[in-house]
Amino acid sequence: MANLSEDNQFPATVYQIEPSDLVLGGPAGVVNLQAGQLTRRTRWLYNWIADNVVASALAGKLLRLDNLGRLPADITGNAATADRWQTLRKLSLSGDAMGSALLDGGSDPTLVLQLAATTVAAGSYGAADKTLSLSVNAQGRLTAASQQAIQLALAQVSGLVAALNGKQASLGFTPESIANKGAANGYAGLGADGKIPAAQLPALAITDTFVVASEAALLALVAEPGDVAIRTDLRRSFILRTAPTSVLANWQELLTPDNQVASINGQTGAVVLSAASVGAAAAAHSHALPIGDGSMQRLTLTTGQQLNFAAGSNVALAFNDATKTVTISTSGQISGNVESAGRWQYARGLSLTGDITGTVALDGSADIYLATALANTGVVAGSYGSATHIPVVTFDAKGRATAASLQPIAPSWDAITSKPTTLAGFGITDAASLAGNTFTAPQTIAGSLPAGTALATIGSTAQGLMLRASGNGGTASAAVLTFLRPGSYGAYFGLDIDNKWKVGGWSVGAVSYELWHAGNSSKFTGSLPWASLTGTPTTLAAAGITDAAPLSHSHAGLSLARVLFFANF
Repeated sequence: MANLSEDNQFPATVYQIEPSDLVLGGPAGVVNLQAGQLTRRTRWLYNWIADNVVASALAGKLLRLDNLGRLPADITGNAATADRWQTLRKLSLSGDAMGSALLDGGSDPTLVLQLAATTVAAGSYGAADKTLSLSVNAQGRLTAASQQAIQLALAQVSGLVAALNGKQASLGFTPESIANKGAANGYAGLGADGKIPAAQLPALAITDTFVVASEAALLALVAEPGDVAIRTDLRRSFILRTAPTSVLANWQELLTPDNQVASINGQTGAVVLSAASVGAAAAAHSHALPIGDGSMQRLTLTTGQQLNFAAGSNVALAFNDATKTVTISTSGQISGNVESAGRWQYARGLSLTGDITGTVALDGSADIYLATALANTGVVAGSYGSATHIPVVTFDAKGRATAASLQPIAPSWDAITSKPTTLAGFGITDAASLAGNTFTAPQTIAGSLPAGTALATIGSTAQGLMLRASGNGGTASAAVLTFLRPGSYGAYFGLDIDNKWKVGGWSVGAVSYELWHAGNSSKFTGSLPWASLTGTPTTLAAAGITDAAPLSHSHAGLSLARVLFFANF
């Protein structure tokens, strides 16, 4: 028994057995003619499918679906629509807002946005005795914040100057002259930064840096503790902890972090990497893709099954009878929908508007990075607040600054709480205390005191205004008051070192005159030359003498003649 021949042919028609045909077997028999033609067609189709239906994309071939019913490889051309991208892509936002999400079109992604951190340190700022200094950018976001003690000039506190002037008058003294500020033997002032100017400070020690090339040069340095030496032979730095410099142990090495890469894939030092260094493929490479178990897989059609090929508006089929091949070509879009695609045919723009703006083009061929920017609020970017000014900031419902300005700190004197009531509380050192003072320099009461104002009020016999001389006991100096009529006359009055009240000196000359009083008038033992007296009387009447007669006079019963008295008459 023989089998029908399966020549690789495709008969144009299939013979129909007629009633008049005699039953004749064999290769050319009518009974086998129809079956032979169908067999040859089936063999041709079987071979064509085996040669033209492939698992990897080849020009002019058909792609076979995998066991999941999907195309096993990329195809050239573009689908009209797709359920999703073939590869998940990452959408990343950067700039003022950050966030990321994976998307392929298969579901709606959710993107969680986070504002990028600014340079401000998180925390609480401000206190009852501190003012704020704020910096905002054009988007109204806080970029810096600090606080500092409130520093006010006297003129900024409403009513303070008048209140202090009133206390000043009641103390009865002249404050330190501002001309002595910063002057020799005066007092130091403060600069605009609240610190003593460098010109009014003594010379300060400065740390020196030395560069040496050996240990011997290091130990020979003339340096002071705190000086730094750089040894170029060791590429290290040392600081002198204590003298002398000639002892190596006195030099402390300054540690620095080791910034050398330990190794990269087993390589150290200056590393140059290539794809082969890390076992990766080169940028341009190819892969051998086996099909099935290595042999060509064939498509088997059972009875009743068929494979139909039809040309469409975007697909053209060309049959070649000589080579028994079919050429498939596409143009434009393939109609219909595919499950996934490598990318969109046309890139689309993704735009953010509103408080956050940004735009990026995407087609699904790569991850997407979108730079974002917060919209400006209208506030002028800058820093606001100082020791003498407070910031006034307007915020919107979203917590963004929309306006900012500065206002001088000017509280009224009555609004200030816990005000001091003493000179020490105010920090005043150039005033006289009502509780008692010791003066180390001459004091002057300028002008005149108001009527009825006393320098001191004595409340008991144990109190009083004391003028105390320097020294003690036998070494105590004179206790004197100075009386001066400027430009005219001056003199001293007081208790001399012999414990006698005297006046003299200055305009009186280098003399001191004791004062006579009820306590010493009967004890005077000195002599006064008559010639040194002025305004002495020259007549009996002026001298108050009543028991003498003048050289010329009249007497009752006697003529007007000179009477001579002789002692030895």
